[in-house]
Amino acid sequence: MRKIILAVALSLIVFTSFAQRDRGAMHDRLEAQRISFLTERLELTPDEAQKFWPIYNEYKAEQKALKKARRPKKKVDEMSEEEIEAFILQSFEREEKEIALKRKYFQEFKRVLPIRKIGKLQQAEKEFRRKVIDRLKTKGERRGEKERRNN
Repeated sequence: MRKIILAVALSLIVFTSFAQRDRGAMHDRLEAQRISFLTERLELTPDEAQKFWPIYNEYKAEQKALKKARRPKKKVDEMSEEEIEAFILQSFEREEKEIALKRKYFQEFKRVLPIRKIGKLQQAEKEFRRKVIDRLKTKGERRGEKERRNN
């Protein structure tokens, strides 16, 4: 019995590490695609790209931290009215911080890119997100069709 438990535990550890590695690899591929897509859409020169990407990566890291802080700790139905009000007020503050962050990095981007390319950046980011979402939907639909055929 002990050997079975040990074997199951080892299998779970190995499976988990492979799943995490696979998720990391998928994230790396997605980031490489984002870099390629944005570089192409913005028509960045090598000099612009060298200056732009460190600033952009910094911006994305700060943006990610703000979005992470946005998530509520509990569901609204589990909160008191005071907690709901505090959460809503905090969400306004976070949105203001997000706008301040965008303004800050707009100034940073202006130091290294022409305004037209900065204007294209928002469009290109939305287009990239849309393509990724469409790809995931298509992949999910294909997986669903495959499962229906197998059942």
